[in-house]
Amino acid sequence: MACTIGASNVSADEAKPFIIGGFAFGGKTLVNTSGEDLDAGGLLYFGAGVLFEPNNSNLIYQFSLGYKFDSVNFSGPSGDANVSVMPLDAVVFYKIDTMRLGAGLTYYLNPKYELCFDAGGCSTANFDDSLGLVMELRHQFTDIMFWGARYTNVEYDIGADSVDASNLRIHFGMVF
Repeated sequence: MACTIGASNVSADEAKPFIIGGFAFGGKTLVNTSGEDLDAGGLLYFGAGVLFEPNNSNLIYQFSLGYKFDSVNFSGPSGDANVSVMPLDAVVFYKIDTMRLGAGLTYYLNPKYELCFDAGGCSTANFDDSLGLVMELRHQFTDIMFWGARYTNVEYDIGADSVDASNLRIHFGMVF
């Protein structure tokens, strides 16, 4: 009986899984073509994670893992290039009505840049994993749908060199 009474007094956090997708722009231009550029900040982003909303609190804790990538084809000489990374995020949001203001950390896992020429061979730059900072503004426009804008400040290191991969991302998501 003591366990039942104790358990009924516990206020549990509500965990909600979510999915997210969007477009990121920015970072150093790695390949410049006549049609489009390949930037270190990537282009397409997809991710999933979990939100924890403690009862009677204006704070939301978000943890997610995503995949961000971009690619371009070029000519003269012909070939293609791509960049990819897996961002692991931990963000704390303060909620004000339907708005969320967040800040946190991102850890970019396996950042990679690959350049391939049709005439022969590919070369790959495997950057070191990188820690970065994020700031996000989000609007929860229904109980399950949201959109947001996020700025990420991060650099990729390889040896003594570094590449700016900071970016602005616009995204949409769904909470389950």
